[in-house]
Amino acid sequence: MGEKGKKDKGQREKQKEPQMTLKEKRAAKKEKAKNKRSDAI
Repeated sequence: MGEKGKKDKGQREKQKEPQMTLKEKRAAKKEKAKNKRSDAI
């Protein structure tokens, strides 16, 4: 029972994460775009 509870809790935490990771991914894309522009100049 204990192990299953840990797995369930982990899955719940992972489900919460994507909202943050999506924002981080968008921010990373913007940063990469900035870097590409600065490199091109």
